Amino acid sequence: MYFNNAIPKEERELDDKQSRQELEKMLFQILGRLTKPKRDYQDICAIIVDHAKRYTESTDGYIAMIDPETRELVVYDGGLSTDGSVPGCFTTRINPLSDGSYPGLRGYAITTGEPFYTNDPATHPSYRGFPADHIPVRNLISVPVRLETQIAGLIHLSNSNRDYDEDDIEVLNHISEFFAIVIKHWHCETLVRQQKSYLQALIDNSKDHIWAIDRNLRLTAINSQAKAEFERIDRREIKIGHRVLDDVPESLKTHWMRLYASAFEGFSLHLIECSEFTEYEYREFYVTPIGTDGVITGVSVHSQNVSDYVRSDKTIRALYRQLQMAHSIIDKVMNNIPAIILVVSLKTYRILYMNDFAKGVYGDVVGGICYEKCHIDKTAPCEECPVSDLVNSDIPVLARQSDFPVDDRWYLTSSSLIDWIDGDRAQLQIAIDITERLMAQQELERTTAQLKKLNATKDRFFSIIAHDLKSPFMGIFGFAEMIHDSCRNLSCDELETYSRIIANSARHTHDLLQNLLVWSQTQTDGIKFEAEPTDIKALIEECVASHHLCAIQKMISLESSVNVAHRVCVDGNLIRTIIRNLVSNAIKFTNPQAAVRINAGLEDHDLILKVSDDGEGMSPEQVQNLFAIDTGNSRSYNGNDDRKGTGLGLIICREFVMLHGGSISVNSKPGQGSVFTVRIPLHQDKEHQD
Repeated sequence: MYFNNAIPKEERELDDKQSRQELEKMLFQILGRLTKPKRDYQDICAIIVDHAKRYTESTDGYIAMIDPETRELVVYDGGLSTDGSVPGCFTTRINPLSDGSYPGLRGYAITTGEPFYTNDPATHPSYRGFPADHIPVRNLISVPVRLETQIAGLIHLSNSNRDYDEDDIEVLNHISEFFAIVIKHWHCETLVRQQKSYLQALIDNSKDHIWAIDRNLRLTAINSQAKAEFERIDRREIKIGHRVLDDVPESLKTHWMRLYASAFEGFSLHLIECSEFTEYEYREFYVTPIGTDGVITGVSVHSQNVSDYVRSDKTIRALYRQLQMAHSIIDKVMNNIPAIILVVSLKTYRILYMNDFAKGVYGDVVGGICYEKCHIDKTAPCEECPVSDLVNSDIPVLARQSDFPVDDRWYLTSSSLIDWIDGDRAQLQIAIDITERLMAQQELERTTAQLKKLNATKDRFFSIIAHDLKSPFMGIFGFAEMIHDSCRNLSCDELETYSRIIANSARHTHDLLQNLLVWSQTQTDGIKFEAEPTDIKALIEECVASHHLCAIQKMISLESSVNVAHRVCVDGNLIRTIIRNLVSNAIKFTNPQAAVRINAGLEDHDLILKVSDDGEGMSPEQVQNLFAIDTGNSRSYNGNDDRKGTGLGLIICREFVMLHGGSISVNSKPGQGSVFTVRIPLHQDKEHQD
């Protein structure tokens, strides 16, 4: 069947006209076979392989199609190779790699989408070797076949008696166009075959009776259910091609001859019958003409059992009476529910129904526009209307809490979509008054939050008393006993050191007790805000004087700068406590040979107090929790004189600043000291604390 003689190169150098004639001849051969009712794709592929080998003087090779569903490469090599060594196979399938590409030289043209040839395969980048039983390959050429924008196949040839060149690529590109036509027909035919199989399966799986006849009243199609019915009536085996009315009773034959005749005249018929031939079942028939280009060539019949539908008519009527009774009962139930119940049309926003409770709130406004009758000064649908949320989502019921403008009451509203009378889509709204419940819930939440805060404050307070108040006394007792037991053996320097430690511990304990006392007063409203003209400079000088000795002992300089020329209206006692705690805190955490600076001034009608130190600074986490007693993360690490801070003084500062309606802030970084800034508005009066 195939040529295996090699044509010398000089003989294959035909002029353009001869080449076109040869290609046209191949195209006519392919088209002639494609137009046959039964296409032999093996014969068509043989023609393509034969011409491709002849043009390129190749002794071996194959063509392949890519299966559009599995992406397998379906290979056809035309039977035996020219030397008879390798058997051919039309169904050889090559799977793609996991990334969708195809391996080796055969897959290079498919993967890249470009034709190529090589006269030394071992040097090609895609060369991966050949199997041990593979024929020797001197050279090869491979051209992808394109179907529109996709690679649909491959022409792969080898072992030419000469070197492959660009002329071979050009010729094979033309042949690939013919092969693309074949592949397209193959795809279409496969699709038609699949669709026909799906359609037949669909028809066979239907419980209805389906059949079709031609003008000679012969069956052209029938499903299994209709076949069983025909065989029951005709009492013979029914096959495609049988005449449908040959062996049926005369009355049935006359009846269906009339129906078929009307259908062949172009009429589509719809009827419901009940007779002995349908075993007294109600069957619905659709008799439809079929044909092409306006020419009626047959009739299709679709029949289904509708006995249940027809015989349920009385049941439906009884159910309708029960429905009316149920509607009356539901209406009574609705009118006795202490909640607003409305039904509103989705299209017109008109109120279709409202219960007696709703009428008592809004009046009888059935038929009115909901946003006009149920809201004040509304001329358009409400922005919070849940209709769009219900329509655009799968949520069956949308519940939300809303504030109805009726007596300033709070309602819990649930909305859902329902089918109303005459198929009108509507929104069912049910609003329950939850004002008392909501107020109780809010009060409970406030009480719970307050209790949590008080509980945390209590825990922190006990922690300070149990630990921070106990520790200084342990130091005082220890060093006092040491001095008492060994006073005769201690030097003056040792006595001075121990006595200074005792004094510092006593001062720290005194400060802590004073802060605890002040803080407990703030928690029990024992401190009242009383603003009066106050000399800020005098307060700062008093604070510097009281901390002078402590600063000298730590070799820290206290610096103050006051730029407030007149008295300001603040609570002097509270401001004194704020300055004292900030300065004491700064000295505690400042390194020796450093400075603590106190600055005061006016800015935009506000009193600005700043206390800065050159201490260890704080991390962002410490700064964030600095004023929270319930977190336990205040500035409570050991200071430079090993006196542990509790952070309570800063919390008192914050409480007193808030009594002034002011603010306190911190700017600090580890190793760079801290700056505490207090801003007190000066326009506040004595009534501010209310």
